[in-house]
Amino acid sequence: MGGLRFVSELWMTQPSSVNVPVVTISARTSEAVLRTALESGVDEYLPKPVNVIALLTVLAHATVRMGLEQISLAPSAPAHP
Repeated sequence: MGGLRFVSELWMTQPSSVNVPVVTISARTSEAVLRTALESGVDEYLPKPVNVIALLTVLAHATVRMGLEQISLAPSAPAHP
């Protein structure tokens, strides 16, 4: 099963009150592919090769949209024993 078909089936089987963020990561970057992905219910679309900062940013935004605590993209200070 392809990713976009999976997303379409996910939205058909999940209650509308469930907010599952979907991020597509693909080497296919044409305008038509992007439009099809967004129309199928994908929240974010990242091209390969994946930029780690872009992925972390997308995940941080998804947690905020879901009402979860925002994650920090800054490196954390080492714990002191």
